Amino acid sequence: MGQHRGARNEAGSGVISLMPAVLVFLIMLFVAVQAAHGLFVASAVNAITYDAARISAQGGPDDDRSAANAHINSLIGADSLAISWEGSTAEVVRLTITVEPNNFLAMSVGFLPASTIEKTVEIRVEQPVPVAGQ
Repeated sequence: MGQHRGARNEAGSGVISLMPAVLVFLIMLFVAVQAAHGLFVASAVNAITYDAARISAQGGPDDDRSAANAHINSLIGADSLAISWEGSTAEVVRLTITVEPNNFLAMSVGFLPASTIEKTVEIRVEQPVPVAGQ
């Protein structure tokens, strides 16, 4: 008497209707994590490029840039790393770093293109100023 005629058993229907919402949430979460990772890598490459150019500029115009290259390789250490000192002169250090970061969402999904990060920094070479009378 308690059941109506034609009523169906709807047990478990809430789980089925929740599945698309969970799927959309996970996709949005993966995209947000990937965007945060990309911003972090771009910021890190920016800081590393500036630091390496500053290290080279402190060495003066005759510096062989080995300390700056070691600094870059110790912090980035990627296989897809390119370092260029083109455009450097006795007065200006010009450093360009190009790196292709690991894109874990693209690797797992397989359809997003890998982005390349390229940063160029120019810094004047620090030279001691002669003091009068010495």
